[in-house]
Amino acid sequence: MRELFAAIRSRLDAAWLMAETERLWKLELGQRSPDQRAAARRAEALLRRCGLKSVERLRFPADGKTTYQDRTMALAWTVREARLTVIRSPQPLADPVVADYARHPFHVVYGSVAAPRGGTEAPLIGEESLLSGGGARGAMVMLGPVTRPARPVLQALRQAGALGFVTDCITDRYLTPDALPWINACTEGNHWQVHADDGPFIGFTVTPRAGDALREAVRQGGVRVRVQSDARRYAAERDVVTGLLPGRDRREFWIKAHLYEPLADDNSAGVVGAAALARTLRELVRSGALPPPRFSLRLVFAQEVYGFAAYEERRGGCLRPSVLGALNFDGMPLDPARGCEVWLSPAGAPCFGDYVMEDAVAECGPLTRVPWTVEERGHYFDDQGSADPTIGIPSFWCLCRRSLWHNSAQTPAVIDPECFRDALALQGAWLAVMLGLTRRTIRPWRARAAFLAGRHLLEDARGLARAPAAGRPDAKRILAYRLEREAARLEAGQRLCPGAGLPGALAPARALRRSLLRELDPLLPRTASPGAGLVRSAASIVYARASRGVPLDLARMPKSQRFPLPCGGLYGPFVRIVALLDGRRPLGEVIRRAAWEANEALTPGQAADVAHALGKLAEYGYLRRVNRRQAS
Repeated sequence: MRELFAAIRSRLDAAWLMAETERLWKLELGQRSPDQRAAARRAEALLRRCGLKSVERLRFPADGKTTYQDRTMALAWTVREARLTVIRSPQPLADPVVADYARHPFHVVYGSVAAPRGGTEAPLIGEESLLSGGGARGAMVMLGPVTRPARPVLQALRQAGALGFVTDCITDRYLTPDALPWINACTEGNHWQVHADDGPFIGFTVTPRAGDALREAVRQGGVRVRVQSDARRYAAERDVVTGLLPGRDRREFWIKAHLYEPLADDNSAGVVGAAALARTLRELVRSGALPPPRFSLRLVFAQEVYGFAAYEERRGGCLRPSVLGALNFDGMPLDPARGCEVWLSPAGAPCFGDYVMEDAVAECGPLTRVPWTVEERGHYFDDQGSADPTIGIPSFWCLCRRSLWHNSAQTPAVIDPECFRDALALQGAWLAVMLGLTRRTIRPWRARAAFLAGRHLLEDARGLARAPAAGRPDAKRILAYRLEREAARLEAGQRLCPGAGLPGALAPARALRRSLLRELDPLLPRTASPGAGLVRSAASIVYARASRGVPLDLARMPKSQRFPLPCGGLYGPFVRIVALLDGRRPLGEVIRRAAWEANEALTPGQAADVAHALGKLAEYGYLRRVNRRQAS
């Protein structure tokens, strides 16, 4: 593995990576739909220059209506001029023009609409006046420093008849007081960009320094602003770019890197890095340093979450037989001051590649400038959501623990070029192994997989031993579930390489489980676990999935019936529970398994919220209620 890392890294040109990243970032910076089209063309040309085959730029609707996997495609959007000028203030400002698209594109919130022709004047009031019902009609509202312009704010603005808002809500505001937030998810629902049924708004961003000054002026009273904007939403098309390095087998591994997010490390670098890695692997094969790959490698560049859903549906939707795994190049570890979390594929899409990735991190991580840690549970959000069982693509994500997020300070200057090479080389080593797996080459991994399966079991047992006594009654089930997960990984490897004898590698782990249970037995309480009541109450409820993809936008529901997903939404345990609904296990058992997998149990209140939300999803056709006789 170290030799692969070194061979790949030596062929990655840091200067080329940085130059191409900057070129793509500058195209995407304007954040308008024409800028997105220019970026897609650039990405298409990049794939051709890097020697990929079957390069395509595919078009999908950008109409705010068409839906794939419960992800409704965002409307197209553009702007030429937009400006917010303070024309009256009780205290002088450093610059009366506090927001100007010409100065920086992030000054205008994506999806914002036009002001009356020629501009209009309006009072600027504070958020507290909006919430107290005091004279917001026709006004611009200066939001608080930690108030995100999302569903509750937009609803309050609409009900009050406000003209629009100004925000400086940004991560690390005191680290970057002169930076701007990039705001794209200014919507009235769970969705990330404006739909056709989202109401109009005019939104500007300002720096934290300017925001503090404006709030102080508003506190004194009498602030008026001039609002100018020709922004508009419209129906058009948005591109997905893809290219192929063909192998002997038509089944594919993917590198996914999202376009259309105008931040250098999130994600212009991901697109450029994917192309560079594909070119490097191709060169190594042509030079004889790597054998010709068995499996094919496909690069897919699309709008985050939404574009990938559209492309997956065009490919057939459930892709488990044809797509064997995917690397998500988004927010890669490009800063030596920040560590990297490596998220393996979650249980819904088991993959033998989990073992290979753990080995890649153990072998190659110490050779890099960034500390790497493996998070085994994986997730079902963002572009790792393709691991949902209804889609079935095992998905891996090496994500930097960054402080800046959607911040205009995320320019190419935040990227360390040597860390860039490190990140690509480590993931490339994993990819080279997976692309070349055969019955012969997988055999050396059999012993390594057996070792890692046993280590996972031992780690779970140690966690149970350290847990409070009340948390131990499920020990036997937890360790049995652990063996299920390891068996599924080995069976996935067996499907890749029939005859490799991988399932037999689990025999030592089974013996270890019996030994561990004997040692744990004196520590196990003889009472039911704290969640036993919940499990009993949900014993008669069995759900099967009835739609593809983890529900997000709730597009099947009338707008008035849509609701925030419970327990942290896309980023909490709810989506893990949905992913594990299989039409056989009762809901209580599914909730338990989700807790074991993620090591985060639900409170009774959260469980009630989950049960209610699942009922609503079943009502609108996302789930199907199964009676116990059918389930058994």
